Amino acid sequence: MYKEIEQYIKKPEKYGHKFNNKALGWDYLSEFVEWSDKRNVKIVFMPSVLMWSETYLVDEVERRFYENFKNIIQNRGWFYIGYPFNYMYKPSYFFNTNFHLIDSARKDNTAKIIDDLSSSSESIFNSK
Repeated sequence: MYKEIEQYIKKPEKYGHKFNNKALGWDYLSEFVEWSDKRNVKIVFMPSVLMWSETYLVDEVERRFYENFKNIIQNRGWFYIGYPFNYMYKPSYFFNTNFHLIDSARKDNTAKIIDDLSSSSESIFNSK
């Protein structure tokens, strides 16, 4: 395992606790989705790659955040596929941050993305 990721193992990110449904970034995403819709471009939101931590299950705020993230996106009228817990990987899959996968893990993640997109393709193209 790479030494650079030790800090993320000791102190996992707490995205559920930090989450702000009114953050400015949501306005930017709304503008981008609107811009894309006008150009007949389909935006599909998916989970980000994250380093797995037991915290994401045992901390109720974190667990509920990941379990309900799809609803957060869909309540904005946007399309979302995947399940965040399926995109969380063990620390040995990362090299210098809690987002950067090693080569073999990137290949596994790409296969997962393809599978999620393939299994959702009909609903992707038939949604508004």
